[in-house]
Amino acid sequence: MPELEKSDFSKFYKTNDLDLSWVEKPGRHQFRWRLVNNNWITASRRFRDSEKLSETLSKQGSRDVYIGTSSWLNPIQLPKKSDSESEPAVLLDHWIVFDIDRKPLTIKTLEEGRKIANSLLEYMEENHDHELISISFSGGKGFHLIFKDTKREKFLIEDLAKREQTVIEQRKALLDEVLEAGFDVDKLVTADTRRIIRLPGTLHGTTGWCCTRITRNMLSIPVKKWLHTLPRHEKAKDIPKKSNLWNVLQKLPSPSKSKDDADKTEKQLNSILEMQVSSQVVGVSNRSSFIAWLPNKLTEKEDNQLFSRMRKLGWTPIYKFKNQKEDLIIVPRAINTPQLRNFFEKNSLQKYANKIKNLGHLWIPMVRASGSTKSEIHDIGVMEIFFEDEQSKLPMSATHNELISRLSDDVVTDEKEIGRREPAIRIVQIE
Repeated sequence: MPELEKSDFSKFYKTNDLDLSWVEKPGRHQFRWRLVNNNWITASRRFRDSEKLSETLSKQGSRDVYIGTSSWLNPIQLPKKSDSESEPAVLLDHWIVFDIDRKPLTIKTLEEGRKIANSLLEYMEENHDHELISISFSGGKGFHLIFKDTKREKFLIEDLAKREQTVIEQRKALLDEVLEAGFDVDKLVTADTRRIIRLPGTLHGTTGWCCTRITRNMLSIPVKKWLHTLPRHEKAKDIPKKSNLWNVLQKLPSPSKSKDDADKTEKQLNSILEMQVSSQVVGVSNRSSFIAWLPNKLTEKEDNQLFSRMRKLGWTPIYKFKNQKEDLIIVPRAINTPQLRNFFEKNSLQKYANKIKNLGHLWIPMVRASGSTKSEIHDIGVMEIFFEDEQSKLPMSATHNELISRLSDDVVTDEKEIGRREPAIRIVQIE
């Protein structure tokens, strides 16, 4: 697929009106968008109708567009939760949002996500009386369910800080309930009053598909029956039936029946395909991001000590993808490569220091698949974020922000990024 350019996005928003009719008062929500150069813009004015918003997005050629899940008395220059010096923001409402993503983007995984979303919608209707506002296909790996909270008492609490905290606590309780019931939803979205989600009617900058509101009936029937009817850019990616890695696996040599080739066949059966990603900030000399697998047998104290050292260096936010045996840690900052190597050496991570010494960067395993079954694909794991709101003097790595967005579809930053967006990835066969 040809890369979507600024002119493509500008033309789209000039010729396609956005629908904000489902949003009760758009002027009380925050709007944010990412440009093609990866810079993030937070709207400095209110948008009460779709016409002005479309006009602004067209002028700027916005790549990805989001709306805040909360309604505020003043959504402009909204202070962060960690800002203790500013007056607390006046929270008027907060949607109940469930984000269901299944990776990678395929028809198969979208169908899995649809089933989860449909079952969750039925669960909410059976166990809660919240009003359904919107169901949308994200344009990427999943679906959004948005409800209006019918229990209004908490939004009348006079102490503004307590009001927001009460909302957060109730959302966390609901999220825990949903997770306990077995629904695989994004753990970072529902309970965050400052969260933003992709705005229906806008293009997904990576896939070229339009984030689209769908009907209740559509959610109840298989994706393959209606996906082709949804709007997308003419340069949009074709969504494969199965993952690209699966397709690679299908091309592995078939076991030979020759007796002379027995040893070769055994080797093929025991081989593993591994997809690896580089720590290099692509397009920037001598800059890397922290990316490493760490054993999750580390105690919480050891974890905290390591993260504390990273925090002091300004290496935040810290993304942890928690797996069964190891945790994948990513810090999407453009770190001086010798400094990164020195950090690995001082923190008993010598194997990573040696790789940087020999190669100038790291190749980190991301996905492994067994050649014997052609189907054993190991999951990356569930994401957690540490020190998300902190500022750093280091620029962000566009390369690794893009990597995180592909793993979670949930990375957002206001800060300037450097480097190219496309991560350096390779697939190798190992024994």
